[in-house]
Formats: sequence, C-alpha cells, structure tokens
Amino acid sequence: MNLKIHINWSYILTFAIIWCYTLNAGALFPFSLPLFVFMTAIILIILFITLNLSNIPGFKTTILVQRKDIISFSLFFSIMTILSLSNLLTDLSGDQIIHSIESQHHFIFFLENIGRRLSIIQDIPFKYLLYFLNILSLFGLYLIIKIPKIKRIVFNIWGLSFLTILFRSLFFMIKTEAIHPPLRLFPIWLSSSIFGPFTFSFRFPQLFGLIIFMWFFHRLLSTSFSYWS
Repeated sequence: MNLKIHINWSYILTFAIIWCYTLNAGALFPFSLPLFVFMTAIILIILFITLNLSNIPGFKTTILVQRKDIISFSLFFSIMTILSLSNLLTDLSGDQIIHSIESQHHFIFFLENIGRRLSIIQDIPFKYLLYFLNILSLFGLYLIIKIPKIKRIVFNIWGLSFLTILFRSLFFMIKTEAIHPPLRLFPIWLSSSIFGPFTFSFRFPQLFGLIIFMWFFHRLLSTSFSYWS
C-alpha cells in the first residue's frame, strides 16, 4: 500500500505569511500609522508573489509513503506516546501557559468581549465556548480547502488583501505585538482545536514533532543503507 502526498510549497509559504503577519500581525507590527500602511503593503506584495509561484514545477513535491513507513511511524507513535503519557497529562506551568494562551488569543479576545454583551453565554463554561469556536474554524478551513469556489475566493489577491487589512487593523487598534516567532503557535492551536483546550492537547505538538523527526531520520537511514527493503 503506497500513499502519495502532493505538496505545493507556494501554498505553504502563503499560509505561513498569513499566519505570522496577518492572523498574528504583532510579529511585524509598527505602531505608527505610516509604518503600518507601508508594512501592510509590503506583506500584500509578498503574498501576491507567493501565490503566483504555485504553478512553477520547482515548488511542487510528491512524497511517496510506503507500507513500511506507516508501520515504522505507528511503532514510533505508540512507543513514544506510552513513554510520554505522564508528561502529557502534567499541568502546564510558566511559559507553557503563556504559549497556550497566545495560540488561542483570537478567540479568547472575542469571547471576553462578546461575553460582556451576551448574558446567554455567561453561564456556559469558557472551555466549551472556546472549543466550539475552534471546531467552527476547523470546519471553515476544511470548506476552504475542499470547495474550489470558496478556495478561489479566499486564495486570490483580493481575498487575502481583505483578510490582511482587516486583521492587521484590529491588531493596530488593540496595540499588541509578538515576542516569539508566531508560527510556533499553529501546531498548538491545531492540536487544541482538535482535542479541546486541555493540557494534553497543548503538549501534544511537541511530542508529535519529535515523532515526525524520528520517523524521517529512520526513513533516511533505511533509504541510504537499504536495511529495510
């Protein structure tokens, strides 16, 4: 059983720019209005360039995942999860709490403000409201990826320009900035959106990244020395 994974690096670059400089605009955010306009224009130009790289063959990659790769990954995943289970369930502390909150700060900010105005949601536990918004966002992301018409609306210069100006303007008004590289927040957000805002889901991306590295290194060795054919 072989599985082909097609990767377009243009879309990955575009997403990374959107996440870092649009959804988390504090990563590159001057607080003066002229600099804000200038940097927003630069970001839009870069987005336009990355979008137009999507049809270049050099930006397309196909990864062939074989049956032995799936077996080795499953073994690494099972063993490392069992060995790390106690750490995965340990309460967050220090910077771990800060990074976890930052990964969800969009929805936290939204719920804090909307909660003051809607009494109907004030008796609902905050973590359930947060999880509900995350599920909605994942569903929206799925629709964008799977439905070509929606994908064409979002992934064009006009759609991205609207999102960039909207979110950077919001960040400009609340005067926030990022201290650490914001792309680190994406796997934390994705994991907590799927599994819920719990300790396990905030810690899991670290373990998963390690497992991916172990699997890739094992695949590299097995290919180079052909000890598993």
